Amino acid sequence: MDLVSKHEGTLFRIGVVISAIFWLLLVGATFGIALVYLLLFFIFYLFAQSSFITLLKGNGVRISEKQYAELHQRVVRCCEQLEITEMPEAYLLRTDFFNALATKFLRRNYIVLFTDVVDALEKRPDAIDFYIGHELGHIDQKHLTWGWFLFPAMLLPILGAAYRRAQEYTCDRYGSACCNDENDIKAAIAAIAAGDTHWKSINTDAYLEQARQSVEFWMSF
Repeated sequence: MDLVSKHEGTLFRIGVVISAIFWLLLVGATFGIALVYLLLFFIFYLFAQSSFITLLKGNGVRISEKQYAELHQRVVRCCEQLEITEMPEAYLLRTDFFNALATKFLRRNYIVLFTDVVDALEKRPDAIDFYIGHELGHIDQKHLTWGWFLFPAMLLPILGAAYRRAQEYTCDRYGSACCNDENDIKAAIAAIAAGDTHWKSINTDAYLEQARQSVEFWMSF
């Protein structure tokens, strides 16, 4: 199942080359001292990420067969649909953000569904599969694994934004692959665009026309 957007592979390879040159020059120019700082940064990252995972486990609710079994089945089905054999831990978390996220700590992957999303799509629960599939896309494509290495290239104008957008397009295709009804995909995207209540009254045809009109030079730039 090839769900990678058409530009992501090319942008990824460009980013790898640029980042590799940057890291090699940095290490060479500092006679290896930069490696010490990178090690210290990695230790700091481990502490920060460990704190976030602890916060997640302490304040969120883990989705399992015993807790929110319906959501758990959705995660299982999406993994099967996407042929992902190692299912990540899934959590439901109360926040002020309307979205979902994927994160990684050492070798373990996590996906987090925010309560506002689940509540907003209560009458169209199949649309939640789009969010689950989207976050599974980040995990399956190892976006989280390569993030630190590609950091220098992602700071560059145009390239960084283009690659991040390509990643999101790829993950949207993952989300779409988990939905059996096109209207569920529209509902999920409309909810991101218009919010947890106004998405229900959005004119999807007008919104699609707006999207088509936005594909111009400055939007691409």
